[in-house]
Amino acid sequence: MIPAETSYDVVVVGSGFAGTLLAMALHQHGRKVALIERGRHPRFAIGESSTPLANLLLEEIADEFNLPRLRTLSKYGSWQEHHSDIACGLKRGFSFYKHTPGARLRADDLSNQLLFAASPNDRISDMHWYRPDFDHFLVRQACELGLRYEDEAELTEATQCNEGVWTLRIKGRTEPITCAFVVDATGPCGWLAKHFNLPVRGLPELPAMESLYAHFSGLERLDAIDPQFTQCGLPYPVDDAALHHIIDEGWMWMLRFNNGLTSAGFILKPNVAERIRTSSPQALWDHLIGRYPTLARQFQNARAVTPLYHQQRVNFTVDQIAGPGWAMLPSAAGFIDPLLSTGFALTLLGVQRLARTLISAPPTEPERIAYQQQTQRELKATAALIGALTATMPHFDRFRDLTLLYFAAASYAETMRRLGRPGLAPGFLLCSHPGFGPEFLSICRSAIDDPKRDFSERIQRIIAPFNVAGLDRPRSHPWYPVVLDDLFASADRIGSSREELMAMLRTCGAL
Repeated sequence: MIPAETSYDVVVVGSGFAGTLLAMALHQHGRKVALIERGRHPRFAIGESSTPLANLLLEEIADEFNLPRLRTLSKYGSWQEHHSDIACGLKRGFSFYKHTPGARLRADDLSNQLLFAASPNDRISDMHWYRPDFDHFLVRQACELGLRYEDEAELTEATQCNEGVWTLRIKGRTEPITCAFVVDATGPCGWLAKHFNLPVRGLPELPAMESLYAHFSGLERLDAIDPQFTQCGLPYPVDDAALHHIIDEGWMWMLRFNNGLTSAGFILKPNVAERIRTSSPQALWDHLIGRYPTLARQFQNARAVTPLYHQQRVNFTVDQIAGPGWAMLPSAAGFIDPLLSTGFALTLLGVQRLARTLISAPPTEPERIAYQQQTQRELKATAALIGALTATMPHFDRFRDLTLLYFAAASYAETMRRLGRPGLAPGFLLCSHPGFGPEFLSICRSAIDDPKRDFSERIQRIIAPFNVAGLDRPRSHPWYPVVLDDLFASADRIGSSREELMAMLRTCGAL
């Protein structure tokens, strides 16, 4: 609970993982911080799949802001060793399967699949964060650090005086809270957007997608219902991944946790529910599952353990992200279809940048503008890529080609940051790189306009200077394992020696 003292440097509204991380980072640098939460932990939250870059950013935040316990949450092995009480899921990579209505998915049909490994072994693998446990753990850590926290605290009034000081009133409390700066970490269409009555709009690169999701128990694995999904040569067990099922109506995710639950949901093209003439989430779910025999088999004995949530607008952004005395984290400023698990990295980059500007004083106007412009640039680049992938889903060869833009940018950025050269990989998806960024956007826009067009040669040309993952290697299967020799082969291209790369791999645990 927030004590009688009610004047703070920064108030963070929203105690999901992002808001709590930011509050802890500022607290560890001597800022007086209050963390306010409308609800109470543990609580259900969607957005659960991490990536190598997101885990690296968590490590960087842990080191830079003196939060050493967070480092053990950046790899599956150390998570299990130190935090086995916090549920998570093993994520070895990204699995994509293209389905046809009425037809069983076949493991031997290589034309309709893509497997991309993100780690060489389980020990340093990524995770699916079971958010009720993960977010609750972070809040407990914040309280142990002495950070001021109050839950079930509904803000009823917020005003700024001419000097910029905020006065915040909480329902049921007589004394207001004052602060010099407010951060919105409340999630999509959050508190500050409502407070300032900011227009919330869609993203021109993306259609107005819907979502339908829940947590389930008893969901069968693909490799359990069909042993062919364990065939020789696979880069990892296909279910130990972010599993994507591409369907005519959009796509479905499956993220398995080690507590027996699975996060599963659909991202749907506009008006799917209207076309099948139902307003019932359960009827829509049953209709979609019933059209695809493999999905129906997986869900045959599954049971929803949460309500079935139907969100009618997934993708959005607001035009203003920061102003005098306030800022939004990226997760409050915009939301983009989670097809490639981009949300954690986008948000953690925002946490890191905003923490750096707030550790001594409220940001200057140039700092606020720079934060807003970079956040908007990254949201725009992500939306362009997801929009292009959404457009090309019916043309799966084109879809697979376009994913290489993501995997090239992400693996290069991770490598450069681990080598201590983050300036060579500016912006999420290299969106601020003078060579890669404009070409990347150009291809994505062209694919949105003409999803049947073959961009494979152009994509290979663009990613060539950034290819550290063997993305140009001829292959007989649409499978991309982690092969360390691919990284060594890129040494000259990225200006590193084999010895430097070996040292980097030892440090991150890959050797």
